[in-house]
Amino acid sequence: MHPQVQPEEKDVTKEEARMRLEEATLVREFVMRALDDRVANLRSVLEVTGMQGEDLERMRVLEAVNWRQGKTRKDFRWAFARDKQGQVNGDVEEAVRLLEAAPGGKLDIGEYTYALSADGTFLHRFPRRRAK
Repeated sequence: MHPQVQPEEKDVTKEEARMRLEEATLVREFVMRALDDRVANLRSVLEVTGMQGEDLERMRVLEAVNWRQGKTRKDFRWAFARDKQGQVNGDVEEAVRLLEAAPGGKLDIGEYTYALSADGTFLHRFPRRRAK
């Protein structure tokens, strides 16, 4: 006969179980509210800009870039597109492909103009110029 092995039991009181359930419920509610806020913000962008699916996807790709602030113009942003060996940086690869395929290497999306430098080394983002 083999001795019966008992699984380790953790003493969880009813109060601890209730607190864990309450915590999980609060976390779920927080996540759902955050998701609702993001959906509302996206709807606002769609209403204000009139953007369609393709522009939204482009915006998602371009906004995912880790933009650095310009030194002379606070509204100007830039990022490295290529390393010193001329290879496209992996974290901006999609953005570089988008801009290389765009006429003149520029895209106007939302509030910004996105551009690839003439030599392909830098990505630029600056406020879109409005027609007067």
